[in-house]
Amino acid sequence: RNAGANLTSLQPAADINDVAVYQDSGMIFAALETQRLGAYFIPALGPAPRWCHFIDSLTEEMEQADQNSSMYDDYKFVTHEDLDRLDLSSLVGTKLLRPYMHGFFIDARLHHKAVSLSQPFAYEKWRKERLEQKLQEKSATRIAPVKRTKVPKVNADLAKELQTNTKV
Repeated sequence: RNAGANLTSLQPAADINDVAVYQDSGMIFAALETQRLGAYFIPALGPAPRWCHFIDSLTEEMEQADQNSSMYDDYKFVTHEDLDRLDLSSLVGTKLLRPYMHGFFIDARLHHKAVSLSQPFAYEKWRKERLEQKLQEKSATRIAPVKRTKVPKVNADLAKELQTNTKV
């Protein structure tokens, strides 16, 4: 804390006018060029103040979540049905599949390749659907032409006759 080592960097959306560290804690307040203060918690500086003790439990939960998720980040969980659908059932028993509960963990890159090979036109189909969706969104925002129901002042009789002829 007093060694001068860089612990963090703050990059809020607005300019920083002043910074204050709450005494004997890891809480930092920054006066910004906005209506709200910037409040930041850095556990390496110290514990959370007593009036916001819940922050300590949040940081502990986040640390535990990081430790648990890092083990299989590069793997995808698949079941026997998924392996059959992707024609990868021949890999059962090899080092490429790690058995786990009712399925297997497979390398994410291998899974991605298998999915793209089993569905070669999936991207083109998705692209066409996305293009149609965007076109529908654009057409929905357009101003629709308004049909005139009033008879014009000039040649009113002719206009009435033409409207009755077109409706029939």
